[in-house]
Amino acid sequence: MSIVVVSKDLTFEPSFDKFKKSLFNILEAICNAVRNFERLETQLYLDWAGPPEFLKPQISQPIIEQLKRQINQLIDYERIIPERKMAELRKYMHFYNDEELNRVEAFLRFEKKKLDEYEEKIKLYHDLARRIPIEIERTIFAGFFEVSHAPFVRTMVENIEHLKGLLVSYLVDRYQNTTKNVIAEYEAISERVLTPPPNTAALMKLVKFVQTTSDVTLKSLELRLLDVIEHITFLSDYWLLTESEISNNSVAFQWYHRMPQIFEDNRVIIENKMQEYQDALKVRYQKFEEELDSYTKQVEEMQYWGDIEEVSRYQRRAQTLETRLITAMDKIYKFNEEEIAFHWEITQYPLRKQIADRLQPFKKLFDSICEYLAKYDKWINSTIGSYNPEEIDNEVTQYYRIIYKLEKAFQEPDVRKLAAAVREKIEDFKDRMPTIMTLGNPGLKVRHWEQISAIAGIPIKVDVDLTLGKVLAMGLDPYIAQFEGISEAATKENTLEKSMDKMQLDWIDLIFTVNLYKDTGTYVIASVDDIQLLLDDHITKAVIIKNSPYIKPFEVRIIVQPHLKKCFEGIARLKFNEDLEVLAMRSTEGEEVEILEIISTSAARGQVEKWLIEIETEMRKSVLYMVHQAILAYHAKERTVWVLEWPGQTVLCVGQTYWTQQVEEAMLEGVTGLKRYLAQCQEELNNIILLIRGTLSKQNRITLEALVTLDVHSKDVLAELYNEQVVKNTDFRWLCQLRYYWLVRILNKCNK
Repeated sequence: MSIVVVSKDLTFEPSFDKFKKSLFNILEAICNAVRNFERLETQLYLDWAGPPEFLKPQISQPIIEQLKRQINQLIDYERIIPERKMAELRKYMHFYNDEELNRVEAFLRFEKKKLDEYEEKIKLYHDLARRIPIEIERTIFAGFFEVSHAPFVRTMVENIEHLKGLLVSYLVDRYQNTTKNVIAEYEAISERVLTPPPNTAALMKLVKFVQTTSDVTLKSLELRLLDVIEHITFLSDYWLLTESEISNNSVAFQWYHRMPQIFEDNRVIIENKMQEYQDALKVRYQKFEEELDSYTKQVEEMQYWGDIEEVSRYQRRAQTLETRLITAMDKIYKFNEEEIAFHWEITQYPLRKQIADRLQPFKKLFDSICEYLAKYDKWINSTIGSYNPEEIDNEVTQYYRIIYKLEKAFQEPDVRKLAAAVREKIEDFKDRMPTIMTLGNPGLKVRHWEQISAIAGIPIKVDVDLTLGKVLAMGLDPYIAQFEGISEAATKENTLEKSMDKMQLDWIDLIFTVNLYKDTGTYVIASVDDIQLLLDDHITKAVIIKNSPYIKPFEVRIIVQPHLKKCFEGIARLKFNEDLEVLAMRSTEGEEVEILEIISTSAARGQVEKWLIEIETEMRKSVLYMVHQAILAYHAKERTVWVLEWPGQTVLCVGQTYWTQQVEEAMLEGVTGLKRYLAQCQEELNNIILLIRGTLSKQNRITLEALVTLDVHSKDVLAELYNEQVVKNTDFRWLCQLRYYWLVRILNKCNK
């Protein structure tokens, strides 16, 4: 039998149970065999002709059971020694149950270990793989069992060799990566030090790189190569190098031996480039000094620039020279960097600063003149009120100070003359500032310009083409004292208008949050604090605005009338008398309906909602009265005359009422009555059309156009009733139509 590992545990193959079963089977086979012996006569008499008869001895079952018990006891006794041997082998189970494999993998996960630590483990596994086959007997004899250890030992040695292989493979990969990295660094160093630098800065970087590489990098690479040698020396006992590994190792050490020659070649390159760039720097010195001389001549020419028409060109040339001086400063910085690199004395170039200082007042003058003239053109050609006069005054004052100081500073006659000419222009413009401050007010509206026009006696058309230059050209300076009051009022009014605009805008972003109130199905406003706070603030502001003497132009924004059409459909305005009593209602189209009872708004003592309720009541009464009067007047005059004497809605309402009444009266006469009334409707429609073709007021035309639409529809409905012979007012085809009735209620009686 053999000791083997099954499911990471030691066991015997075959097992003791199999031995017992085999012996039991042999015993059963013997018993079965003796039961099949032929009789003796068949062997003694060769010519026995009778049928063979078999002897069938009967073996007692207790005897068989006794024999099985003896076999079982014997096997149990003989298994003691093999099992003891198996127990001795369990100390090697960590090579089978992945315990040792997990240790090795954990060991390999920590990469920063020295070679000695790997050597120790590899040698341990190597010695174990050699020692275990010697220490463990391949076969032992225990009683009548022959126990083989060969499968166990063979598998264990294979596992140990696998663990050793993991460590060796890791070391091979590690040192090969090191070798490849060393080769890559050597190649990078070679390429860098043998590439000629394109300029002085690159040359200095190369010198520094070579120094650092010689002092640090090469020594580090040498240490890494020594580490590679140690790896190769150790692994040669456990690993057979491949051609690729041998090639990489060879290349790495070849680079090591080539480095001295490479650095010698680099030394020659640096010496040649150092001389080349030093010579080039001297040439650039000379060229730069020539440039500074030309800049000196350019700045000296500026003292002769005095033509105000050429000031834009002067400014461009000054800007160009300033840009070149900035570039020159950059060149000086680069010169100094190269001088420091070559260990030369640093050059200061004071001439460049002298030129810049000389240029500064000229450029400031040209810039200020160009800026002022550009803004002057913008102010003069812009629509009056586009710019705040105070801002214009501040900027003009600022430019005046600059030009005045520069004029005093310049000694050169031409450029001083230019500054003086511009100063005089600014002074002339400053003299017109009172007019600009007064008439350039952004708050001036058309109504203010009408007052200004009346005072000056000049018609002034206020539009986008009315520029500041045109206003100044009108010669309004003698009237400025009279205009100042208008301008001041415009400023105050403009301030009030902006305040009212802001008050309206404050409500736009305010959110009214509503919540369901209990189970009532209604809602209440939540978070009223913000609303109340804003409302209180606006009430205070409204009182201040209302009491302002400048509120007159904006009273229309704070009265109720513009909001009437939001309260009552059709009412655009109300007609008041001098006592602020309401006399009539007016529509957007200009129709007027007098109210039956005059309403006094002053009696409400400022409570707008109170007299608005009275308006609603009187509106109902007045409209009812108007319709009643129109009904009474319908037959008193021709229809073409009647439609022009009453408001539009009254005409439409009464017309439809009489149409309903006359259709039902025609039904009483039967189909003949419908035919007669259809002809009458066509005639009335034709008369209205002829009336429309004549001369009418705008309101009458609107009324008649709507009336024609209704008359056409009414005629078509009547024609349909006639065709279908509807002669009863209870017929659904009549009841489904829109019908108007005038109901007169007298006590409990209702006439229809």
